[in-house]
Amino acid sequence: MFLTSTWCGTWRGRGRLGHLISQGLSAVLSYGVFMHLIHELGSAPGYFSQTQLGKMTAIALPSILQQSIVSIGMMLVQGW
Repeated sequence: MFLTSTWCGTWRGRGRLGHLISQGLSAVLSYGVFMHLIHELGSAPGYFSQTQLGKMTAIALPSILQQSIVSIGMMLVQGW
């Protein structure tokens, strides 16, 4: 995050773009690691359940959405 924030000018007061790039890059890398691990688990029988994934997703998605809204709100409040 430090490198993208510095590259986009956080230290000069224009940190929103650097923060956006950092968060996007982090999300993409996390998704890649997650999919790699899921793929590895899928090859071993009995270790991964599609039903369990559905249950975890049903809990995780609202939580992720709530945290995203809170984070965006905090950025807006801090920006004003």
